[in-house]
Amino acid sequence: MKFLADENFPLDSYKALKEEGLDIKSVLEVKAGLSDEEVLSLAFKEGRTLLTFGKITVITRSTVRQRSL
Repeated sequence: MKFLADENFPLDSYKALKEEGLDIKSVLEVKAGLSDEEVLSLAFKEGRTLLTFGKITVITRSTVRQRSL
């Protein structure tokens, strides 16, 4: 399973998961300040499960797919 850690995901937790060998990428590695929709689109494009503590409106996969085209 692949994960994408949002900007608000605790850095210590991100590092611990990475050290355990999980396939995890931080949004900060891509670009700081991405909108929620951009973060969701990135997670969808890369087949990653989003890890976040933020409030994100539920958007279906088809909505993300349409907006990322």
